[in-house]
Amino acid sequence: MAVAQHQGRVLRRSVAVACLLAIAASQHGADAFIRVQSGTFVDENCKEFFFSGYNTWQLLENAAGVVGNSGDLTAQFDAAAANNLTVVRMFGFGTAGGFQLQYSPGSYNEKAFQAFDKVISEAGKRKLRLVIAFVNNWDQDSSSDNKKFYVGGGNPDDFYTSASARQAFKNHMKTVTSRKNTITGIAYRDDPTILAWNLINEPRCDAIGCNTDMLSWIEEMAPYLKTVDPNHLVTVGMDGFYDRRSCLAPTGNPSSWAGYTGQDFLPQHAVNGIDYAAIHLWPDNWKRVDLDFGKIWLSNHSANGQLLQKPVVLEEFGKGVGGDLAKGQTESQRMDWYKLVYYLVEQDLEAGTPLKGILFWRWDAVAAAVNSQIGDNALTLATSSDVFQQVVKPFSARVAQRGKTVAGCTPSQGTVSAASIGGGSSGGPGPDFFTAPDSATCCAKDCGTMYGNLEGTPLASATSASASACCDSCKGTTGCSAWNFCYCDLGCAGQPKGTCVLKSMTNAFYPRTQIVGDNAGWIGGVPGQSKITPTWLCQPKGGSTCAADQGASTCSATDLQNSLQCPDNSCNAKDQNVGGDTLVMDVNSNTPTKTVFTAADCCAACKNYGGCNVWTFCNRPEGCSSDCPANVASAKQTGGKTFGPYGGCQGNRFPYQQCTLKNSKDPSKVQVYEAGELQAWTSGTT
Repeated sequence: MAVAQHQGRVLRRSVAVACLLAIAASQHGADAFIRVQSGTFVDENCKEFFFSGYNTWQLLENAAGVVGNSGDLTAQFDAAAANNLTVVRMFGFGTAGGFQLQYSPGSYNEKAFQAFDKVISEAGKRKLRLVIAFVNNWDQDSSSDNKKFYVGGGNPDDFYTSASARQAFKNHMKTVTSRKNTITGIAYRDDPTILAWNLINEPRCDAIGCNTDMLSWIEEMAPYLKTVDPNHLVTVGMDGFYDRRSCLAPTGNPSSWAGYTGQDFLPQHAVNGIDYAAIHLWPDNWKRVDLDFGKIWLSNHSANGQLLQKPVVLEEFGKGVGGDLAKGQTESQRMDWYKLVYYLVEQDLEAGTPLKGILFWRWDAVAAAVNSQIGDNALTLATSSDVFQQVVKPFSARVAQRGKTVAGCTPSQGTVSAASIGGGSSGGPGPDFFTAPDSATCCAKDCGTMYGNLEGTPLASATSASASACCDSCKGTTGCSAWNFCYCDLGCAGQPKGTCVLKSMTNAFYPRTQIVGDNAGWIGGVPGQSKITPTWLCQPKGGSTCAADQGASTCSATDLQNSLQCPDNSCNAKDQNVGGDTLVMDVNSNTPTKTVFTAADCCAACKNYGGCNVWTFCNRPEGCSSDCPANVASAKQTGGKTFGPYGGCQGNRFPYQQCTLKNSKDPSKVQVYEAGELQAWTSGTT
């Protein structure tokens, strides 16, 4: 009986607390938490929640009067409400020099926290909702909340792996979410004004292969956040890049560098505790101002959302005009980009596909901080501008009227709806489903495994459970000398994931692959070869019949072996792309007759050119990287080196057999941009 009476008192107390929170929240702002149900955002009545909004990154400074004054805060929120910009994404930390939320991990600035209270309170009064990032990747100020802050000034990437840094960050998330607002009296975790948390703004890491460290970090932080705040939605806060091994990287990333940032969009958003996927889009920063890239970027991520069974939000989008950021870009080009992006988002809303919201960067209503970062001047939209009046404002008005009741959704009870939000699991596949197989460990050593679509004559096609099983099929098939397995979640050139193609290959000792376009998403191998000559290291000499683009696949084995030329040890050749000051963009483009056919030729050219101690060579017939035109345009604007009169880009790619000569102050410490078999460069030092 005593136990029953105690449980009854606890239940009554819990109900009373929930009622008080409901009353406080209804007086303060949003009526209930937004949830994810059936792959879309819903409100407490199961009506779909779509949104249009904007980014601003110095709200705490505004509220505290450190940048501008508190009047700027209320003025922009009034303008946002008047223009149906219902969601505001902000940084939950200071970025102005000397103004931060934490002085050191665990030591807090109460003035900044009170500014935080005011931001939430003022947003709530206007029924606006906030998306808040806990920490920043970028180091605007050495004392602000960024990765380096948590590792005592050490290697910033230790933020993802250091046990002490992980614990300090978890302590911080707990402190923020349990903060009781001094104005509203509501704890942050109980306030529906907050729509969602970003774990980190644009996470990056530099070490090749660090995407696994980032995934492990997300797998620890997202579920932990749900334990201290089960009410709010959670996403990562990343750009949306694909790891270099992802089948979407060759065509989906803005350029090959994006595959080396540690991000891997699909597995990192498949984590339990991540409720929705968020992406960014920066045409100028990424040097992809071609509209076709914007279409590919949004369509890929919308399709990814369907695989994840989670909604997708374009939470940062900006298009610059003028300045160093967007030199030569015009208002007309900005208009074209905004029309395209907002049209594609609205198409998704109408079709019921995953894109559910958009937040642009950035708005002149955020008056106080417009001039605080030079790049933002080029990106800022004036309220009176044609882009805002003709695209953003009418779109926002239409979105505010949209939303139907979601079938099968259970309405939430009262204001606090933690039980209906749950742990953030969508029922979709987990991270392992989206992780590309590792060519070094996925198969037996005698499978000769490598990434790409191997040349050869198809013998048979079937479905295999794994790359290893596909290799085994080749071993047991007469005449099979090569195999290819599709690991891409979206399929490979019309073939579904799991397709295994068995092939007969001429000159299996020199296997050539392609990894771009329809050739992306394949892994393969040549089983039983006792010795394989790496195509990145050795190529047919000039003048040989095997030197033609397709010659290596048609020459006799004897002719091919006799024609191959490899750099000697003094060239220090590796399968990577390295940095340095460019002396000659491309040797071949400066002479009417091609002189460089092999990596060995390129090394020799460097040795014979004054000041050259670093060389890079494009070893694949399909070309290298994917941002050649943008790099050429940038070089012309800044007076840098570009192609000579006898050559140029190969479509979007740097041309096959391009040889670039460079100088590095310390060749032993050159910066590595890309490395391994998934990129097409060979580099060395002399």
